[in-house]
Amino acid sequence: MTQPVWIPPTAAPRAVALPVVPAQYHEFYRTPALRWWKPIAALLMGAGLWMVASLVLVLIAIAYDVAQGTSTLEGLLAGELRVTPAIFVANNVSLALGIPTAFLTQWAVFGQRPRWLSSVAGGFRWNWFWRVLGIALVPYLVYLAFEITVMGGLDGLAWQANSCS
Repeated sequence: MTQPVWIPPTAAPRAVALPVVPAQYHEFYRTPALRWWKPIAALLMGAGLWMVASLVLVLIAIAYDVAQGTSTLEGLLAGELRVTPAIFVANNVSLALGIPTAFLTQWAVFGQRPRWLSSVAGGFRWNWFWRVLGIALVPYLVYLAFEITVMGGLDGLAWQANSCS
């Protein structure tokens, strides 16, 4: 007589993170893996990550300005925050960090790869991007040429003392 072989129970199958039926782009999160709390968690995680990254960048910019003598600690504590080139760069970089923050949040909370956030095709559509850029660039260049030649557009543009600092 043979011994019965013990077979461990298998884990429940994981819910699928991608849609199982064709869906519109705005319904892309409606998958078998969607739970009521996931959009709230994604919102809190994305906002929290972005705020921390922005705060770090702004603090670095403020420290740079204080070290360069552009700002003083007394002035900052009194509420005098000037928009210096360092603050301007920190602000723009923090806005740009919203994109990788959204990618990371989608991947961590919903289990969907970042490529699905940019397109329903599952990746960035470069052909479409270049086509739309070409269409948008033509009127913009015409406008820019008109502004410079007819309206005398660049008269107020000048180097300031802190332009290169």
